[in-house]
Amino acid sequence: MSEEIPFVTDMITGYFKSQIVRTLATLSIADWLAKGPASLGHLVEKTGADADGLERLLRAAVTLGFVVYAEGQYCATARLEVLREDHAPVSLKYWAISLAGPGHWGPWGRFPEAVKTGAVQSTAALGLSLFEHFAANPQEAADFMRFMQASSESVQAEVLRLVDLSGATCAVDVGGGNGALLCALAQANPHLKGVVYDLPHSRDAGLAFADARGLADRITIESGDFFASVPAGDVYLMKWILHDWDDSACVKILSNCRRAITGQGRVVLVEYRLGEISDPGRGALADLNMLTLTGGRERTAAQYGQLLDAAGFRLESVKPTVTLFDILEAVTA
Repeated sequence: MSEEIPFVTDMITGYFKSQIVRTLATLSIADWLAKGPASLGHLVEKTGADADGLERLLRAAVTLGFVVYAEGQYCATARLEVLREDHAPVSLKYWAISLAGPGHWGPWGRFPEAVKTGAVQSTAALGLSLFEHFAANPQEAADFMRFMQASSESVQAEVLRLVDLSGATCAVDVGGGNGALLCALAQANPHLKGVVYDLPHSRDAGLAFADARGLADRITIESGDFFASVPAGDVYLMKWILHDWDDSACVKILSNCRRAITGQGRVVLVEYRLGEISDPGRGALADLNMLTLTGGRERTAAQYGQLLDAAGFRLESVKPTVTLFDILEAVTA
């Protein structure tokens, strides 16, 4: 038998694993086992899950290396621990819950149609666009925001290291969710004020996040549509925003930033790197996510440069990080 058959079989059944990990995260198994080994009965009591269903889930989790079982007790492995809510420096709990949740899972079930037609599949699968779906489903929106927070936490040390904000006065986090990245920048730059700008359903989370970090006096939360306008500032921060949209939409967002920018302002983009076709990297997988969910795309640095040029900016630097993200900085042209 070809040695490739087990590998390809594993790829075909990969969705089994994503839903197993999602369920482990949803039931907070890592958080319960962080307190020590536990019996099935104890975990049933804590999670409220069906005993037979949970036992079968945990058996599969043993197979996948998330837990070990001995003497009637389940014990977490290092693999499970990354799903703990408080895992440092980054928790993958909400990555698992959101990326394998309905908003992503449904459209991906129509992935062949996305490739055949080139059309986004969210509306066909969900009845709404992705962001309309989140607005209509508050719990899923909250899970997605926690996923975005975790993605910010994964790269914020690199942004702090590579982006000099010593001369900035007001940073605008466009599509910033709960403001996790902007708050980290404000904590590291005591002179900096900022605005988190996102849709109305993000407002309460943004207010709570800034207040919990003692930044309510420097970070304001504004709601609006970045296709219509953005608040004034001298730094525009966008993490994983432009990849959601097609080229014309990106130019519109950037043009609104160009109109609102003050002084010798700049744009800081934090986006996945897409390599050339001969070596595209993991950005190629994320690119298919955008094709299916939003109609956006991952881009090369040169392609981002073209978008910036069209909106009146000039790409000044591209800084790779130790993560999958690049940091692209542009100034007014």
